[in-house]
Amino acid sequence: MPSRFHPEFLVELCMSNSHLHYLWNGIQPLRILKKMDLSRCQYLMEVPDLLKATNFEELNLFYCQSLTEVTPSIKNLQKLYCLYLTNCIKLEKIPSGIALQSLETVGMNGCSSVMHFPEFSWKTKRLYMSSTKIEELPSSISRLSSLVELDMSDCQSIRTLPSSVRHLVTLKSMNLDGCKHLENLPDSLQSLTSLETLEVSGCLNMNEFPLVAKNIEVLRISETSVKEIPARICDLSQLRYLSISGNKRLRSLPVSISELRSLEKLKVSGCSVLESLPPEICETMSCLRWLDLERTSIKELPENIGNLIADSAQITQ
Repeated sequence: MPSRFHPEFLVELCMSNSHLHYLWNGIQPLRILKKMDLSRCQYLMEVPDLLKATNFEELNLFYCQSLTEVTPSIKNLQKLYCLYLTNCIKLEKIPSGIALQSLETVGMNGCSSVMHFPEFSWKTKRLYMSSTKIEELPSSISRLSSLVELDMSDCQSIRTLPSSVRHLVTLKSMNLDGCKHLENLPDSLQSLTSLETLEVSGCLNMNEFPLVAKNIEVLRISETSVKEIPARICDLSQLRYLSISGNKRLRSLPVSISELRSLEKLKVSGCSVLESLPPEICETMSCLRWLDLERTSIKELPENIGNLIADSAQITQ
């Protein structure tokens, strides 16, 4: 930045896609600065000291691929509510003790050098941490009692989830797609009565159908080692979308699946040894509008399949 730069009246700084290595040295009077967008500054080495930015709300460092650390002064930004660090591939950690009461959204997708789950405030609502090297979720995750959305997809070092996830009582969406070493989910997951969407596709080591709360609406359990769908699936009375495609060990579906009266889409494509459908599906699943049977071993459809066709269901075989 030029030597005559005087930022005391600066409200928003947008310098995305610039070639800067540094912005300024020392502490600047940034009392009314609210937002800083340094996204895609691929040569940026460090974030300036924000100690005096007492009204700062949003920091966007998306795709700053040379950035190795975030200024420790971030811990003092009591009004910060959005922190975007997506694809900062050299960033190994963020400052400890970043439990800011106002911080609601943290984006760390693609921070492929991050190995440890950071500490966040109980008021944090959205955490996007896909494609990191995080090895485990700490039991202290239970403190995130306001969390609504958690994305840990493609975190290939994670093997288990702590039972303390049961305390995430406000969680609505959990994405664990592509966590290929993740084993079976804890039974405590069924305590998450606010959970609407669970995605665990590509979890190759998972061999048991997870226990989830009855009001789940979207369930994606594709390309796992699950061998059977339990009869208790009928308890998921609010389920609208079920994808169990690509489960190559799945041989049959339980008759009780026909009791999913809210189900609109059922995807079993790629279940190569699945040979038949329970005929009851065509009698009771009045909401079913999409049935994907591609690349299965099903040779004959139930005789009463016409019940679905009459209701304008789309069937792919």
